[in-house]
Amino acid sequence: MLGNHCLYNLSRQRLCERLNIPTAPDGGSYYSFSPHPAWRFIVLDAYDISLLGWPEDHPRHLEAEAILNKYNPNKDKNSPEGLVGVARRFVKFGGGVSIVQLEWLKQQITEALSADQNIIICSHLPLYPGTCPPACLLWNYQEVLDILQSSDAIVATIAGHTHQNGYLVDDHNIHHLVMPAVLETPPGRDAYGWVEVHQDRVVLIGVDTCMSCELKMQPGAVQRQQRTLQRIAESNGSCRQPAAVAAVGMNPTQGVAVAGPDIIVDVADEQQGANKRLTAVSSQLASCSVTAK
Repeated sequence: MLGNHCLYNLSRQRLCERLNIPTAPDGGSYYSFSPHPAWRFIVLDAYDISLLGWPEDHPRHLEAEAILNKYNPNKDKNSPEGLVGVARRFVKFGGGVSIVQLEWLKQQITEALSADQNIIICSHLPLYPGTCPPACLLWNYQEVLDILQSSDAIVATIAGHTHQNGYLVDDHNIHHLVMPAVLETPPGRDAYGWVEVHQDRVVLIGVDTCMSCELKMQPGAVQRQQRTLQRIAESNGSCRQPAAVAAVGMNPTQGVAVAGPDIIVDVADEQQGANKRLTAVSSQLASCSVTAK
């Protein structure tokens, strides 16, 4: 997905061509994909409205110019000097999401729900105050949050831009992650990670300076994933029955609570019981056929 450092060096068109980023009908660089039938990743174009990447006479550039002139009185629009709190986000190295993209986002969530898919949102600019310095927030982050918080299908948002780790859970139980950048990692150190999806949680496994965390899924998300796995099992027999997964490796004497498929399992003995449970669910997911679109 596009970020400000990308757009400092190459045009939007050139970047999308070189990086094979799909282009929306309106020219924006937002898209979605499903690495597994139970999950949809929605990638936002956080510089849809921006002074970066568009020709100076493009409507999105002109809209960004008007926004900055309204909210940032500084001659240097890269400076948040004098702005207070989240108002500091109105800087030239930031950007916003267009009305067209917001409508597309709503449609994507509707389609995901119809397909029994959980959702992870990706954006270069962070979407939740407190996960980053105010100057790094998406200009219209609240409009995006209003859409995301209306559905229990949104498990997490993943962003960057600040070059530092950041993490908070909002009042709607959406996990908001901000990832570090290798750009500011000391020589000989690393900053990367990967995500594993399990029965009742998403696990970020960070390496070195990258944080690690477990993102507990809400009951609706757990049920949604189980229904999709059940359909896969019934259609091609490539997965074991999801209902059986809750029992694998869950011996109460090992400190793990046994629960029904619609209840989040709280792990008392993380080192012993949870590792067995996560391994068991990983094996099941690995045995499923994976499709992308």
